[in-house]
Amino acid sequence: MNPYDKAHELARELKRSNEVLNMISAKEAIKADPAASRMMDDFDSKQQAVYALYQTGEPPLPGQLEELRSLMEIMRQNSVLANFLQADARVGQLISDIQRIIADAIAETRWEQE
Repeated sequence: MNPYDKAHELARELKRSNEVLNMISAKEAIKADPAASRMMDDFDSKQQAVYALYQTGEPPLPGQLEELRSLMEIMRQNSVLANFLQADARVGQLISDIQRIIADAIAETRWEQE
């Protein structure tokens, strides 16, 4: 068995999973709704700015995290955006579960001082 072949097989299966297909459908619904699309673009831009700060080791500017939380609450009131956020969370959970399964499989090989 070649782990790279299995990784590619997993990637193909993920693309066909209900979780990913639902997220793709939810993304298309956002694209079809100009107001939802603008709101998502705005949120994504602000989220990326905060992420970039974290990457450089700097804290977010005052109010940035609160603004993101506020935007998220507003987005949850829009059914198109709420559907996408739920689908995105399910895909995130799927990926997290897969990472945990892989990490558990190789945990014994890690060097850890006792």
